[in-house]
Amino acid sequence: MNETLITPPLTPLLVPPMPPRPYIDPETNVIKRYIRFFRKLAHNPLEIYSKAFFDEDIVSGEIFGANFSTISNPDGVRHFLVSHAKNYGFNRLREEILVPLLREGLLVAEGDLWKHTRSALSTVFTPRYVGGLATTMAVVAREHADTVRRDNLNAAPLKISDAMVDITLDVLMRCMFPTSMLPKHTGDDNRGQFDAKRFTQNIDALVTSYGSPHFLDFLNAPKWIPRTGHARRDRIVCDVQDQLQRVVAARRSEIEGDNADAPAQNPVDNSGKKFDQNLGQSSGQSSGQNSGDNPADNNDLLSLLLTAGRNEGTMLSDDQVIDNMITFLAAGHETSARSLAWAFYLVSQSSDWSGRINEELDSVDLDTMPPNEWQNALPILTAVLKESMRLYPAAGVVSREAKLDDVICGESIPKGTLVSVSPWVLHRHTKLWENPDAFDPSRFMGERVKSIPRFAYLPFGAGPRVCIGASFALQEMIIILAIYLKEFTFTHMGKEHPMPIMNLTVRPSTDLPMQVDLRE
Repeated sequence: MNETLITPPLTPLLVPPMPPRPYIDPETNVIKRYIRFFRKLAHNPLEIYSKAFFDEDIVSGEIFGANFSTISNPDGVRHFLVSHAKNYGFNRLREEILVPLLREGLLVAEGDLWKHTRSALSTVFTPRYVGGLATTMAVVAREHADTVRRDNLNAAPLKISDAMVDITLDVLMRCMFPTSMLPKHTGDDNRGQFDAKRFTQNIDALVTSYGSPHFLDFLNAPKWIPRTGHARRDRIVCDVQDQLQRVVAARRSEIEGDNADAPAQNPVDNSGKKFDQNLGQSSGQSSGQNSGDNPADNNDLLSLLLTAGRNEGTMLSDDQVIDNMITFLAAGHETSARSLAWAFYLVSQSSDWSGRINEELDSVDLDTMPPNEWQNALPILTAVLKESMRLYPAAGVVSREAKLDDVICGESIPKGTLVSVSPWVLHRHTKLWENPDAFDPSRFMGERVKSIPRFAYLPFGAGPRVCIGASFALQEMIIILAIYLKEFTFTHMGKEHPMPIMNLTVRPSTDLPMQVDLRE
């Protein structure tokens, strides 16, 4: 059993909003219990976790005759996600949600397809390449900060949740597309470009409306029985795929044409080093600025996806490139946006930590320091972000199905059991955290952070399927927070405080209106 992490709080701790934890009376009629379960699931899946989940190492049971086990013991988490990960595959309900949206993207691929895709993408998300994108991230963040200064000072409150969706999508697009193909917001149907506003609306609709299993899927009803809303979902997915197909085809044509003119250039060598002639400039020039002015400058993410694995003979097909672009654009910007929104909200609620962040930012010259070095130079801001992701993890649950009988922490896991780790539960577990529901970034600072068990904190998952874009997301979020908090203060103006709701991601129930003022 893991010891509780005990460090006395220095100041009264903020306890931010969270859903109630229901008491489940075992004497209640089974039908009534199922009705309550589905009501909570439809309203907010986080409400299905009773107090027992936050107190016990493993909670097991059954629903409609199917076994389930939720693990909150770090040793059990390691067994499930790392050392015995091959014993578990995606469960049917998860596939019902994600496969129609992401098809063969990395997040849903399994077996040989997953190995092939992960191998190809591992040559893309290297520390060197991600670090080279930091300047582009900072440029985008400053542009959006300029818009906030122009439109929101002494004016209407800034809806910070929506603003973070916009900026994280913009970051991904600037990093993904060459300059010549940057998506337009005009709705024009030009070659290689698409309507970014419509794309954003489509992704939001998919996440908001189709982030939970349909009632009939829980019952394992036949596929020929229509699911309400699925026809609209399929139309949205087709629209997203069609838009990206035009971009991929146009960029593929440019790359192949360029290779015919200059066959000596190879984007990826066997060592995994990419585009040295461009990345060598990353500390002083935006990689987004390098790409697109000349088709030979293929250091945008789309070009890397189209050429990844060329030397090894493991290149992705156009359809696989599209599926992974949807994964990055949907899952990538959505998770970062929600994490940022929660961080801004928590800072707005804590004058203590807001003051500490201000002192730290004032001690660092962000104008002269390369943005890829900001995280190491800003330990307080980094701790605030990590604590925010502890309290409000973007991914509320990671679930698999046992492919064979197993034993976790001494408890039998029969084949077919739906096994899950819920970061929402794990990050607030009473055996792992002192004051688990309180906002206390100091737990991620100094010697105290060393006491956190390795598998008690999973903002990006763990094991072979750990989020491949974790370093990209963390760097992006630190840069955005640093630029915004260096210049502005934020005061929450909502009539009510946000409640966390899980729709694929843990998002706030409100748009988090903020009064924005210049820092003195």
